[in-house]
Amino acid sequence: GAGGSGESLSPMKRLTECVRLAKQGDVAEAFDFARETENLHSADKLFSVKYIETLVKIAKLSDDELVASVLNDAIKKVNKLKVVDSYTGSGDAETAYHFMLAVGGLSREIEPRYANVAAKLKLCQGSIARNLKDNALFPRNALESLAHALISEAQGHAFEGKLDQALDAITFASDLGFSKFQKLHDDPVLAELQDQEALRKHLESLEKAYLVKVKQWSREEIDKFQPFVFEFNVDDVDGGSFANGNFDDKILVVDFWATWCQPCCEGIPEFVKLQEEMGKQGVQVLGISMDSPDDPDSSVDTVKEFLKKNEVNYPCGMGTDALAQRIPGDVKLPTTLFIDRDG
Repeated sequence: GAGGSGESLSPMKRLTECVRLAKQGDVAEAFDFARETENLHSADKLFSVKYIETLVKIAKLSDDELVASVLNDAIKKVNKLKVVDSYTGSGDAETAYHFMLAVGGLSREIEPRYANVAAKLKLCQGSIARNLKDNALFPRNALESLAHALISEAQGHAFEGKLDQALDAITFASDLGFSKFQKLHDDPVLAELQDQEALRKHLESLEKAYLVKVKQWSREEIDKFQPFVFEFNVDDVDGGSFANGNFDDKILVVDFWATWCQPCCEGIPEFVKLQEEMGKQGVQVLGISMDSPDDPDSSVDTVKEFLKKNEVNYPCGMGTDALAQRIPGDVKLPTTLFIDRDG
């Protein structure tokens, strides 16, 4: 396999080689090499997860004759693992979490071809997420990352016409921090539920409760917050710069973000909307990319491409470690500063 070099590669690198072969057009060889590797290293827990992910990548590059075989192999692997404690969410939390993500990727790839199988995989995702929620080894500050698996579970129940179970899964996702209820109104899988009025009322109720909770939390945070002066002067992505003094009499919303940070990227459209709606009222949004704070110039092109693709309508500069250190506490991404007219 792999041009005779397979013997010298580690198991994970062998799977990477499989994807490379598939991208070069050698899809059948890639599939054979992946199965050969799996036969040798199937006892490795994280390898098994990576194997499923690799088959999904190969399937994306396969023709109609081969894709069914690749996906069926991935399904068999999932069915074998989903009853093992290390993967159910009750045991090894890290392995189970990555397995949950791999099952999600497989369900998305399978859904256009085998919707009934995809539904079963979505139910599997939800089961793992529920177990991880109660698993003492899963970090409590990462529970929100389980919410999307519960939405997948709701879709699985919807495909089977089970309204109560679907609503229960959505409620569970909401409890974990899911808040994008508007997207669920337009979800094509949830649209399969016969009682759409019940779904609509349930989503509206969860959304109202969420907004109440957010307002209460934000007021509590503001009450205990200690304000500080934050001055900045950063190079922007177009070769210029901007600083506090450029925005006299403006209320500034300064977003520290990165293109590799998923929550950051999900927030960008909201900042675009904020600038559109409140720019004339004296609000100015500013982005500061922390893609490469130790070497900002190395990421300028990546950031510019992202800004153009997402039609960002406000200035964006390149942040540094020194700039982030001016913010009290341990700065995580995304971090957003609201700066009043007094700085």
